[in-house]
Amino acid sequence: MKNLKFHEIVKNNKELNTLFDENQKKINISILSNISIHQLKPIIEYNFRSNNLNVDVTVKEFGGLDIMICGAGISGFVHRGTNSTEPLIIENVRVEDWDLTFAVNMKGVFLCNQAAAPIFRKQNAGKIVNISSVGGRRPNENLIAYAASKAAVINFTQSMAVHMAPHHVNVNCVCPGIIYTPMWKGGVELFSNLNPDSLPEGTDPKVILDSIVDSEIPFKKYQTPEDIGKAVLFLSSEEAEEITGQSLNVCGGMAFN
Repeated sequence: MKNLKFHEIVKNNKELNTLFDENQKKINISILSNISIHQLKPIIEYNFRSNNLNVDVTVKEFGGLDIMICGAGISGFVHRGTNSTEPLIIENVRVEDWDLTFAVNMKGVFLCNQAAAPIFRKQNAGKIVNISSVGGRRPNENLIAYAASKAAVINFTQSMAVHMAPHHVNVNCVCPGIIYTPMWKGGVELFSNLNPDSLPEGTDPKVILDSIVDSEIPFKKYQTPEDIGKAVLFLSSEEAEEITGQSLNVCGGMAFN
């Protein structure tokens, strides 16, 4: 398989973006419906089992596999819900939420890397980009499961980089900052419910998140999916040939490690 230059990957990006839409929609719909762990588990397990099948289909349709990008993630409080008034202390972390957070945020990354590794090893080339978060760079007293799972992705990326280095496979990680997504919106709504006296009644979650961005990010602006995509594309290109085991913060200066 040939290495692609950055501009060539950008040109072919629409084709790459179509690979796993249906499986991802099933997870998104299930999580947004706030169903139980027992109902969600078969869907997650289906997606896990289909990793090797998806890789096989990719090889068949495109003639090989050059890049594996692992980008699933959830917040860590799916089952407590955003209307919860329980304090965000360790005693109130639901085991279901802990298990689901690690299943999606870490186990999913592991299984995708595992599915790609034999192909990359055989062809002696390949790029893996895992998506973590600046939340994995530092402790978070409120999102314990999320922070721990994203820190695990960073360490796993480093370990995989060493593991695959003899086969000339680059394994890197991107750590996004704050993107205005349903996950962030839900987190702000939960914070509002837990701190009703600190915020005017009826405050728009977006206004609250705007203030967090203004205080936490030196550039004082949200990141966008396009910002993250550009970093992933760079790490997937031959311009990043000598970069491996690194975690690139794309966060407007929110983190500096």
